[in-house]
Amino acid sequence: MTLARGEAIANCSISSWRGDDANLTPERFNDAGHLAEHGAPTTEQEEVRAEPA
Repeated sequence: MTLARGEAIANCSISSWRGDDANLTPERFNDAGHLAEHGAPTTEQEEVRAEPA
């Protein structure tokens, strides 16, 4: 999840991952293109400090 910690995640964005025997690889990450298609604004909450459980 280092990828997710490196940038603000857009609200309502789409992320998808592909898994093999040992790893997850992002196919789409933080994609908000579907919002732009409909003229909706992209918002994000930047000050979230989530730590791993």
